[in-house]
Amino acid sequence: MTVLSIENVSKRFGVVQALSDVSLQIDAGERVAFVGSNGSGKTTLMRSALGLLTCTGRVRIHGVEVRADPQGALRHVAYIPQVAPPLDATVQDLVRTTCALRGQPERRVADLAEVLGVDFASIARSRLRDLSGGTKQKILAAMALAADAQVAVVLDPRVLDGGLLAGAGPLVGDVAGLLLEQLVEAGLIGRGRGRGGRRRGGGSFRLPLCRHF
Repeated sequence: MTVLSIENVSKRFGVVQALSDVSLQIDAGERVAFVGSNGSGKTTLMRSALGLLTCTGRVRIHGVEVRADPQGALRHVAYIPQVAPPLDATVQDLVRTTCALRGQPERRVADLAEVLGVDFASIARSRLRDLSGGTKQKILAAMALAADAQVAVVLDPRVLDGGLLAGAGPLVGDVAGLLLEQLVEAGLIGRGRGRGGRRRGGGSFRLPLCRHF
């Protein structure tokens, strides 16, 4: 089943052609990493796919076109930005509001944060903007994972814990994989079976969702 379809997407910033006729398809149960140098269009592609940037071409999530029905398409998506927003709200208020909108228990976010190494009770009354960069990203990751979304978009997994990547390549040190392993071991998400990995053109790597499990 296709969860994300990108067809002939192009994006230009003035004279700079950031994306040129990009097409790809991601199926359920797959994890895809875009690897490339700064300015190669990785973030532009993801932001275009989420409707955060206007672009030519077509993007569909679970068959729903993002441009035509952004709310319907993005209800299937959990998003962890590359840089946490500088919010004045406390962590507790942010989690409470988000969970109320999603209709989910706040406790799940706290439990996931604990698995990721965050003492939720000790930072609940702190403003998000006052936390360390790594703690901010782990809170956002916990909120995203708690949504049980079918598509997770992480603009830069390395920001979750740069120390885990010391001396490792972009795939060996894949933080998203390490986080998934921690969450499965804690029993907070289920196990799954992935298909054999293969490299595709354009600097992307297609990996099984649960390769390590």
